[in-house]
Amino acid sequence: MSCRSHQPAAALENWTVTYYDRNGDGIVNYELHTRGNGHATDQWALIDSDFNWRYDLRIHWGDVVEKKKIDLPVPKHVTITPGTPPNFNSA
Repeated sequence: MSCRSHQPAAALENWTVTYYDRNGDGIVNYELHTRGNGHATDQWALIDSDFNWRYDLRIHWGDVVEKKKIDLPVPKHVTITPGTPPNFNSA
């Protein structure tokens, strides 16, 4: 027997994903997920910190900043937002 919380589907649909290219090579290396009002506790990011086309870090901004090592390919054929991503300096 186990316990699992249930999130309504509507809550999952409120996430916005924005892609950034921090080194200007045309390849995504920062993926920001923001929910609803955009407060820092409602944001997390996937980051390719060594620019090798693979995400290697997941950061969640909450009461404390949580960092976790990952290994995922960066997406292709997505719209890249110009400029520096929000929360970039706290990553």
